[in-house]
Amino acid sequence: MGGTSGAESVSCQGTLHISGMVVVDSAFSAGVVELADALRSGRSGLRPVGVRVSPPAPGFRALEVWYIFKYYIILFPVTNSIPTFFLIVLGLFSGSYLHAQQQDARTDFTVGTRPARMTFDGTYIWVSNSAIHKVSKIRTSDGAVVGEFPVGEAPIGLAFDGENIWVASRDGGTVTKLRARDGTNLGTFTVDSEPFGILSDGTNIWVTQRAGNTVTKLRASDGATLGKFSVGKAPVGVAFDGTDIWVSNRDSDTVTKLASDGTTLETFAVGQTPVGLIFDGEHIWVGTFRSNAVVKIRVSDGVTLGKFAVGERPRSQVVFDGSHIWIPNSAENTVTQLRASDGAHVRTFAVGAEPRALAFDGSNIWVGNMDSITVTRLHVK
Repeated sequence: MGGTSGAESVSCQGTLHISGMVVVDSAFSAGVVELADALRSGRSGLRPVGVRVSPPAPGFRALEVWYIFKYYIILFPVTNSIPTFFLIVLGLFSGSYLHAQQQDARTDFTVGTRPARMTFDGTYIWVSNSAIHKVSKIRTSDGAVVGEFPVGEAPIGLAFDGENIWVASRDGGTVTKLRARDGTNLGTFTVDSEPFGILSDGTNIWVTQRAGNTVTKLRASDGATLGKFSVGKAPVGVAFDGTDIWVSNRDSDTVTKLASDGTTLETFAVGQTPVGLIFDGEHIWVGTFRSNAVVKIRVSDGVTLGKFAVGERPRSQVVFDGSHIWIPNSAENTVTQLRASDGAHVRTFAVGAEPRALAFDGSNIWVGNMDSITVTRLHVK
């Protein structure tokens, strides 16, 4: 059976239809199912030019179909004597179609050197360029860089508070507040050693400090320090579940749950080297860098509901698009899409070199490729 791109190589049993007609009743690959579904829905961009159906043979319908695929005309002949040929050709074609679909959905744009993290402000994507000490503001419609703003040394984490962009600068030990509308610097605030992850809870800014093994809470209105709290070793990722703060402790292989006043509520063992975190409305998802997996934790009681394999070296940011979890696989130059309801693998997309940053703009997944000096836009909705 021919391989597929972007679909799981699993066997299905049932009746395959193309353009409303039964083609084959037998086992077939998930890639073929996806192709047939795309043809029926019109998502594929392929148009049937001619169809002829012969009287049914046992388990088959003889069929000739021409499809225009880009600038090529593809012919699929089926007779009783060559059903295997049909399945192989259709399987290969489904792989070609799915690969082309991915490529059509992907666009790359040049940004600054070593894009490390991203955030979305409702209109623009913001990217921290860790090697040039600047952040870029990108228009989502065409990927144009509409602004580039200096911040502290080695900017990493980014957060949006509804009006402003907050930037954690690892080597500078500072957090910078930029007005999102025009990039005006509204203040630079000193925190603990190696600020890394950052988020807004709607009122305050929370910053993880990798070298200090601490989390700092800043008042968003004026940047005043409201507290500094000890967590595990090398805290890097941070997420907010609407009530509490979750911190990934990279070198402790744990996640810490903090109350709004900074009190440690619980600490959970996850996998090797937890980095990125995201909240999906009910669960915290944790990317574990050396386990090559994502862990799903129920927020209400901290129970681990599953550990799901992804690509090699998933790191930095995890994104939730409303129904799927996305994570970059930095050693494979890919991004994996998982179904949030059960962690099932949906697709894997090729992107640039060493992807680490992710953001979702409501229609597209944006990926920061640290070794490509690019960001990739994947159209997924």
